[in-house]
Amino acid sequence: MALIQRSDVAENRVLAAFSEADFAALAGRMTVSDARRDEVLIRQGEAVTEVHFPLTADLSNRVLFSNGGAIETSAVGRFGVSGLAAFLAHSACAWEVRVQTPGRIVRLPADPFRQQAWASPDLMRVLLAVTHDNQAEGAQTAACNIAHDAQSRLARWLLMIDDRTGAETMRLSHEDLAEMLGAQRTTVSVAAANLKRAGAIRYSRSNIQIIDRALLQQWSCECYAAQQRRASLR
Repeated sequence: MALIQRSDVAENRVLAAFSEADFAALAGRMTVSDARRDEVLIRQGEAVTEVHFPLTADLSNRVLFSNGGAIETSAVGRFGVSGLAAFLAHSACAWEVRVQTPGRIVRLPADPFRQQAWASPDLMRVLLAVTHDNQAEGAQTAACNIAHDAQSRLARWLLMIDDRTGAETMRLSHEDLAEMLGAQRTTVSVAAANLKRAGAIRYSRSNIQIIDRALLQQWSCECYAAQQRRASLR
């Protein structure tokens, strides 16, 4: 198998930020594969043995509950890497990482990645910047879930998915949207219908297309713009 080149994985901004030396040290352990929808990449409560850099896929970080329910707390796309906090702490992951939007990802075993991170100040700086962005997004989302209504939060999430994947069509059921927003399916249905009626999105049979991004931003709460201003690798 040919060694992965930087140009092969440039879609992921974290990998693009690696120094030449760090990329060369890890390229031989990287593989590119297709991630299937609903594939579980990291299980809640288990150690992180492999990290994932999305190229075109979108990964959902989900907290699972004993009653079988789940809530999405954040997501990882081409600006990030999955399981990073647990990876850096060398501890069990407190959430599940599941593929929400299928696409290509870069897989890298955790052990050589961890060794390179601790040996390279340049790589550690990149990973700490990503960790900061993740913490900021988590804090913003927690505040957003309390302060803003489902309508504006749905607009924000759709904009974020579009940013992370660049996909023309998002395949998201009402159940997916309810999990993302921590809301009832009926609430999500009304919110999606309002955005569709306003002309911001096209929504049919779980397929969502953003047809007026500027309008969708008007419907979104202030949290989307705040997050865009803070992000380090965009």
